[in-house]
Amino acid sequence: MREFFQDKKTIQLTLSIAINSLLSFAIAILIIKGLIGLVKYLTISHFSGIPELIHYEVICASPPYSPIWTYRSVISIYSVGVLFALFLVPLFYLMQRKTKYNAILRLMFIWLYILSLHHSFGMIIKGVIVQQDVYYALLWMHIPKSIMYIFAVFISVAYIYMLYNILYTCLKISPSQTLINTPERKTRFFIFHYILVAIVGYGLLFSPFFKNIQLFEFIEITALIVPLAFATLKNTNKKVTVFKENSTSKIQALLAVWLVGILFFYIVIIAYV
Repeated sequence: MREFFQDKKTIQLTLSIAINSLLSFAIAILIIKGLIGLVKYLTISHFSGIPELIHYEVICASPPYSPIWTYRSVISIYSVGVLFALFLVPLFYLMQRKTKYNAILRLMFIWLYILSLHHSFGMIIKGVIVQQDVYYALLWMHIPKSIMYIFAVFISVAYIYMLYNILYTCLKISPSQTLINTPERKTRFFIFHYILVAIVGYGLLFSPFFKNIQLFEFIEITALIVPLAFATLKNTNKKVTVFKENSTSKIQALLAVWLVGILFFYIVIIAYV
């Protein structure tokens, strides 16, 4: 590992890819949370509820004994976010598969796919654990808690399996075959440019609210990092062919521009809400 980082070019490539991946992660998570937030806002408003923005999540702030809470409204409000994210999973999976010649764009779609999985499968697991959101939808459907926990276990297995199999897709954005020419380097590449990026990205995302961060938000982060870590257990002897024209070797200013634009949009929305 020390020899790996003694090469100045290798260090530059690693940092450039990590920055591009971090920018892509930030854009992707803001897009996912923004779309889900919009859908939840419209659903809550449809049932005459009171939508409220807490950090990056839209919740219904209507009192517990408000007349808006009916069988239909509870199931709709508390399940719509997960169902919408499930719809996004095949969409972004196909988009990252179809994007074969633009590594930066594919990196973006990889993160969108990972985060749509996280906000569907991962949020079901989180909801059952902390008894939040989808938990209430299942409760109002008269599903016993024991069945919920069994369901969460099956969802966990499926979720981990899908992220476990994303390893080789993630490695293809490497601008150099040298960075992934051995099993150890493949694992290292994935850790540096995906797992660590997710940790840093979530840290930056919640940094403005760090003093007020909630337990369920820590569980949300864990529900992404731990399943991603399972991908490092995959057999990495298979050869990976990288893109011929790969733009991840240089920091992409366009990603930074997109991120600033999305952040500006968020600020406007927060000010309005």
